[in-house]
Amino acid sequence: MEVLAALRYIDHIHSMRFAQKCKMQIGQSKAMKTQDFDRFAKPSERRANIDMRFPKTISEDQSQDLEL
Repeated sequence: MEVLAALRYIDHIHSMRFAQKCKMQIGQSKAMKTQDFDRFAKPSERRANIDMRFPKTISEDQSQDLEL
């Protein structure tokens, strides 16, 4: 009986250590995600505008074929 109790106690200790390590890893990953998220600023309101004609475009028939 003492052997089984000792094995259960050892198993319990290992389980507690494993759970503590998991909690620490989760906390670290959340902190890293927060740091990564803080690096990205809100994009500016100004956007690029391309005002030109492209020489290679598809014809009206090709456009209709793609829509089918």
